[in-house]
Amino acid sequence: MEGAPPELWALHGADCPLVWHIGLDGYNRDVANLARAMQDTWVSFVYDGKPGSAELPYWPQYSPDRQTIMVLDTPSFVTDNAEHAPHRQWHGAQWRPGTWWKH
Repeated sequence: MEGAPPELWALHGADCPLVWHIGLDGYNRDVANLARAMQDTWVSFVYDGKPGSAELPYWPQYSPDRQTIMVLDTPSFVTDNAEHAPHRQWHGAQWRPGTWWKH
């Protein structure tokens, strides 16, 4: 986002201006299309559990074996999760309530 260095563009909450269309007046068409794509994707996911937008490339369903992710950018693209191998150890793990704090 404008004013922030590129390495901070994906920080927590950076999606809020795009999803809620806050402060985007004057941005170029690519940013406006990205905002629309993010909004469409959220609505699509809420409606039928499948994120997607006409503004984005096809986004294959995520699976533990092939962790396909969408990089929301200008332009957006689909790629395999670069952190896939370290995350595989969590596949099938179960969280046990009460392990971190008392009820």
